[in-house]
Amino acid sequence: MKKMWVAVMMVCLAGFALSGCGPQFEALTLSGDNADASNSWSMGEDSAGPERAVDGNEETDWAGAGVGAYSVDTDPAAEYWWSIDLGEEQPVSRIEMVINRIIIAGSGDTATRAGGKEYHVESSANGTAWTAITGAAGTLKQTQTAVLAQFTKVKTQYIRIVFDSCYAHVPVINEIKIYKSKGII
Repeated sequence: MKKMWVAVMMVCLAGFALSGCGPQFEALTLSGDNADASNSWSMGEDSAGPERAVDGNEETDWAGAGVGAYSVDTDPAAEYWWSIDLGEEQPVSRIEMVINRIIIAGSGDTATRAGGKEYHVESSANGTAWTAITGAAGTLKQTQTAVLAQFTKVKTQYIRIVFDSCYAHVPVINEIKIYKSKGII
């Protein structure tokens, strides 16, 4: 019996998800009413507000506002971020972003993907003072359509994704899922 228990523990420690061990995550229910952004694209009645990143539809999106007539130019001085209030403190350790709207500006060798390039994730207890989450940062590839940021659990009420740079135009997020940790993570 002891050998069997040791074998199960070794499998758990190796990261395999068996019932009752290993990393387990539960998706949080996110409300568009609690979403916010540095700015959002809009034109007349059409808009790409922050609530669209948590509406359950990967065909809609939040898009940062640009400086051109159709919001297609990135303002290098602009700060682009998207955030959400989780309603209460949660043990968060995983975020998935769908960024499947790939817009190409130019053609041939000069073609550039629109949207965010470098990003990092921050947490806050009050929505005012923010701290970067260690291990929750990266660079999006021009052809990438999804991002998984998995990191050591942080207890937080607010999550913010900051785009430090863009390929061209403005950052776009189609859908975000935030997961709380269950178990030992």
